[in-house]
Amino acid sequence: MEPEPGVIWAASRFGLLESRGGGRFRKVFSIPGGFVNGLRQAPNGGWYAQTSTAGVYVRTAAGWRPDESINSRLLDHHVRAMLWRRGGELWVGTLRGLTLFDPAGRFDPQGSSRVPMDSVNVLLEARSGDVWVGGFGGIAVWSPDGRVRKMTRSSGVPGDTVYALAETEDGSIWAGGSMGVGHYHEGRWRDDVTRGLIDDECNMYGLLPRPGGGLLVGTMGSLALFDPKVTPLRRPPLRVHLVAPHPASDGSVRLPPGRRGLRLTWLAPWLAPQAVEYRTRILGLTEAWSAASLKNELDLPYLSAGTHVLEVQARLSGGREEGWTPPLQVSVVAAPFWYETTLARLGGFLALGLGMLAIVRLRTRQLARRAALLDEEVGRRTAELVESNRRLREAQDALREQALRDPLTGLYNRRAADERLEELFASMKRRPLRLAVLLFDLDFLKATNDQDGHEAGDALLRRVADAARVCARDEDVLARYGGDEFLAILPGADERAAAAFAGRLRRALDGPPPASFSGGIAMALSNDPGTVAMLLREADRALYAAKRAGRNCVVHAGAPDEPAVS
Repeated sequence: MEPEPGVIWAASRFGLLESRGGGRFRKVFSIPGGFVNGLRQAPNGGWYAQTSTAGVYVRTAAGWRPDESINSRLLDHHVRAMLWRRGGELWVGTLRGLTLFDPAGRFDPQGSSRVPMDSVNVLLEARSGDVWVGGFGGIAVWSPDGRVRKMTRSSGVPGDTVYALAETEDGSIWAGGSMGVGHYHEGRWRDDVTRGLIDDECNMYGLLPRPGGGLLVGTMGSLALFDPKVTPLRRPPLRVHLVAPHPASDGSVRLPPGRRGLRLTWLAPWLAPQAVEYRTRILGLTEAWSAASLKNELDLPYLSAGTHVLEVQARLSGGREEGWTPPLQVSVVAAPFWYETTLARLGGFLALGLGMLAIVRLRTRQLARRAALLDEEVGRRTAELVESNRRLREAQDALREQALRDPLTGLYNRRAADERLEELFASMKRRPLRLAVLLFDLDFLKATNDQDGHEAGDALLRRVADAARVCARDEDVLARYGGDEFLAILPGADERAAAAFAGRLRRALDGPPPASFSGGIAMALSNDPGTVAMLLREADRALYAAKRAGRNCVVHAGAPDEPAVS
């Protein structure tokens, strides 16, 4: 970014760099982690920087500093987009939705409900006054009259996640997503750009309209220029044909007598820099295709007598599975040797049969006796082996279950809970998933132990464990995390569902005699899951906030001053 002549800003990991008059770059502010992912100029001329971990920074006369008037109201400090609307209203998009401020800079608590998006990557105010919001799940369009319409991949949006939005001079709205680039014009989506891209996935802010027409598209694999005035020629179809050996008039390849080896060569000409890859199979020998390869020949060192059908398919390298051409079929005919003729085989079978008949008659009785004894011994030993394996599996299962269970409450122990959390975090990297945890401990358990004895305290711990089982879903994981501390792992749940679970548990412990607990709720999302240690650290901070608030309550990690369940 060049904010003024001779000054260059470079957004980078861990902070913002500045160069003046062509000099060396120096860091003008640092962030402890993450990166600066955007620079925005407000209508009043002020400059703002978006970061992935520290919210929004503002440039002042004294230098750059965090803008707490904005950051204190954000749903998440991973800021992906900022938009000052024509009326002065500010929209801030994060990985957890939208935060809105009125023209005077005051927080609008009802603003985020205008466009219900769970994760926001990009914001665009069109000339029509509509605000386009792109992110995980597609696009939401908010009209000034308050109507909101949602568009997804099934509507024509190019992918499940949208990373870039732009408006061109003809009023078209362009979207760059996880499956290419398309544009919305005259009430419907068109995808005439995607066919020319080397890589389908668009980059963040990867669309730039050019004056007079055209669009620059930045993807994960290239920078492309789309010019609507150029009509591309339709590519000729890809076809496979046999090069050697030369086939007969009926299309087959006939081996001369006495020869059984053969090398086949084929080709699919393609006038483009992209390579062509092939796959083969021999019908009757295998129904599965070979792995895709650039090799265009196949050595068959030995073929049995008869007709063998080879199939060859081609596609552009790296193409989709449905991009294979119709198969080229080559019939290879191998003549039999004299000893492979029908008459020679019948004579050989007859002689062999007579010899075997004599041997079989001599050995039949002896083999029958031995077979009976062997069957009896095999049956006895098989039964012993089956019984030994069963006992071994039962012992192994019991030992593993014992190692993962808390002996007092029957819940999982800390080791089992940590293993399950690691499994869920690994799954979150492959597919969209929400995860909430509730870390809670009993209020005044020590007083119960001191007053009524440790047996009463143990009974109270078992009571809490039984109540938690009743309140939990089948997929939830409950663990005694240490002492009087428990952990509930709630896959697919958000903070509201975690608070509802805590409320059910609180009602189950009302009595008699009554028991209470303090807890902390924390969440992780696929877009920015962090680590297991970070999630537990957030839940632990929220738990201690609940204790400081007077106990007998549950606090969200995102709002430690506001109890979720009182």
